[in-house]
Amino acid sequence: MSVVGVFRDEDAARAALHRLDLAGFAPDSVSVVANNVRQAREAAGSFSLTGALVGAIVGVLAGFGFVLLGGDVMRESGAAVVLGILPLVGAGAFIGVLAGRARLFKQREYGRLESAVDRGDALVTIRCDHEECLRATSALREVGAIQVRDEDTAETL
Repeated sequence: MSVVGVFRDEDAARAALHRLDLAGFAPDSVSVVANNVRQAREAAGSFSLTGALVGAIVGVLAGFGFVLLGGDVMRESGAAVVLGILPLVGAGAFIGVLAGRARLFKQREYGRLESAVDRGDALVTIRCDHEECLRATSALREVGAIQVRDEDTAETL
């Protein structure tokens, strides 16, 4: 999980970082996004892992389909079958990761965060477990976040 706080500018976001540091949050679990609209979408997470898994499964199925269509000659060499399927699995997983990061799946969430950064706001993200997220939400509100959101992602920025 993560918590995302929106601040009016980068200075306010830096003040929030200081407050989170005093509250005991590990520096590697906290980040700021300012002046980078593309990076803002990462705060809403992605379906990269799911996409990779689906892509790999599609690659396996496509590989076995080619093996079946290749006939007896194709099936005689186990090494050739494995070496033929592995690139398809890898390519499917790679395409799945890219598709999972696409704006297509989280258009609304990405749009909100991108718009905030585009108009000059800054985002502070905290990767946390449930208890830490409650503390982080409280800390962000105390230092003046104009919006605080929970995101179902543990991706780092």
